[in-house]
Amino acid sequence: MPERFLLEILHYLVKRGIVRSSRGGGGGYALARCPQDITLLDVIESVDGPLPVGLPEGTGMPEPFRGWLRTQLEQVAASTRSRLADISLQCLAAAGSLRFA
Repeated sequence: MPERFLLEILHYLVKRGIVRSSRGGGGGYALARCPQDITLLDVIESVDGPLPVGLPEGTGMPEPFRGWLRTQLEQVAASTRSRLADISLQCLAAAGSLRFA
């Protein structure tokens, strides 16, 4: 992964209060909150913005079908957000036998 790309991701995470940065010889990046308080949804939306919901305009679909499909996609998005919000970094660490220092 190019360093510049990684630094951009870290910038977004710092901006959203997920990690903190410190300068100097002993500086670097560390979690700004407890791992159990940071969810996958927090991380994903910090970098990519809110998960998209709905349909783009101008698809040319007939309105009854478009309305039905919009409802289905909104339900999928809500379910996805809920599931991602239930997975904390602590859960990931436990599942992957990782440790946070």
